Amino acid sequence: MNINVTFVFQVLNFLFSYWFLNRFLFIPVIRHIEERKSGDRHLFSLIEKKEKYLLKLEEEKYQRLIKFKETINKGFQLKRRKIANIPECYHFKLDDKSVEKSISKMSKILVKKVPHVD
Repeated sequence: MNINVTFVFQVLNFLFSYWFLNRFLFIPVIRHIEERKSGDRHLFSLIEKKEKYLLKLEEEKYQRLIKFKETINKGFQLKRRKIANIPECYHFKLDDKSVEKSISKMSKILVKKVPHVD
């Protein structure tokens, strides 16, 4: 088995190229990729926390709306019982425009803005 000088230089060139690329290219690129992944993970965890917080606020808003509706219904029933002159089967006749107007006014009153989330 003959090992000539060219083979030795090729082996040395390969080892030097491997060391050089590993030191100055592969390791910094891998480090940069890992930093970006950790930053992405951090952002995703912040997004999940904010989503949970917003869902909690939405649930609280919904519960307050239910309590408000119950309070309004109880108050309406009490007032209705106190007024003796109005028959029990009295109905309001509203057109679509007045219904939409009433709904928009009530939504402005009832809907509470969600505070700014940092």
